[in-house]
Amino acid sequence: MTTAHIDFETRSTLDLKEVGTDNYAKHPTTDVWCMAYAFDDEPVRLWTPWTPGLPAPKELLDHIAAGGNVIGHNVAFELAIWNHVMAPRYGWPALDHRQCKCTMAMAYAMSLPGALDGAAAAVGLEHKKDMRGHRLMLQMCRPRRVDPDGTVVWWGDDDRLERLFDYCKQDVEVERELARRLRPLSAIEQDLWWLDREINQRGVQIDTETVAGALKVVESEKKRLDAEMKRI
Repeated sequence: MTTAHIDFETRSTLDLKEVGTDNYAKHPTTDVWCMAYAFDDEPVRLWTPWTPGLPAPKELLDHIAAGGNVIGHNVAFELAIWNHVMAPRYGWPALDHRQCKCTMAMAYAMSLPGALDGAAAAVGLEHKKDMRGHRLMLQMCRPRRVDPDGTVVWWGDDDRLERLFDYCKQDVEVERELARRLRPLSAIEQDLWWLDREINQRGVQIDTETVAGALKVVESEKKRLDAEMKRI
């Protein structure tokens, strides 16, 4: 069965590590710089909304709509961007989490580093992560500045964009080679990964009234203990 390897590069006024993947993907300022993708052993291709007249990647969208498999490194991020940015704003078909497999999860299952560069080095891949490109990505994912009137200005000059595009394509090369070298998750482990996605998408029920009461008790006890420490 044909497999698509994908990777997004994005930008947002939010800090991904502070707010989490779903909150980041759902925010109105979050958008994509580009997406690199490849089918099986075919050359890596690039799509970006910033190239005038560039059509949507029909072959990839048809693959997703038909239930085709997708692999990515920490593919939960690609899944969130696809469903919260590409589907509602660009009209792309929804991506089901059960179509997705994650090389980060495969690496962890083999007690290897989770980061793409670490996992690639651990198994001795020919392709290496572009660390200079990684630093550029960290710059371009956040605003250059926000003007007094609220206008967000991004790092979007042609030179930086071309280097970011190359970085994104290289990440797909590395992830694809890594996927070939790692053992697939067992059926039980893959089911667990899918269940984890379902739990994260749905959330878990919380008794908010009890939580609020517990926080009040904690705050009261902190004051009591502070007073006791001062007395001692």
